[in-house]
Amino acid sequence: ASPASGEAHWIYGLFLAKAGRVAEAREHRELALALDPLEPMNTMNMGHQLFEDEGRPQEALPHYLKAIAKQPHPMKSLCLGNLYLAMHRDPDALNAYEKYLRGSGVTAEAAKELRDAHARSGWTGYWEKWLAVMTQNPETYYRWYDRAGIYDRLKQTNEVLTSLKASIENREFYATGIRNPNLWRPYHSDPRFQELLRMLRVDETSAPRLE
Repeated sequence: ASPASGEAHWIYGLFLAKAGRVAEAREHRELALALDPLEPMNTMNMGHQLFEDEGRPQEALPHYLKAIAKQPHPMKSLCLGNLYLAMHRDPDALNAYEKYLRGSGVTAEAAKELRDAHARSGWTGYWEKWLAVMTQNPETYYRWYDRAGIYDRLKQTNEVLTSLKASIENREFYATGIRNPNLWRPYHSDPRFQELLRMLRVDETSAPRLE
């Protein structure tokens, strides 16, 4: 992609965000949106900037909703569910997660079991059931990185670190988020987390630059 294109800026902005260079990421994401405001990915990425990197879910919400309205996708519904969860909008979070699950091949029956688990045991029961559903549906695409996030919500440290390691070993793109200093804070002092950083360490002087 040309350095003057919106695509080039959103890709580089994502790279910067995953490296923890949040201010630089915002600059490129804003440029991408200005160059191509009709591209749903640019709108979604601006939402990621506000929510995931700057901790401002209320401001991110219109970006997520606009991007999903233009171009629905299960992974976008997953992101929207995470945002609603952070805003304590539980019914909206459940609806968004169900759209992700159904769009990813999970049966209506399994989706109902998740809702029932939430009704009985709140989010703890929901996440425990989520992991069981994903295990029972191996054909469903589910990143190890996302699995680590579920274990984080369940406060299962060993499983978090094991899943993050698997994310690296499976060369998942989002594994680079492990290097973002704003993420995974409870694990930063754990020697096993430091080993994950060593596995990911890349000399930033070799990073691509947009001229």
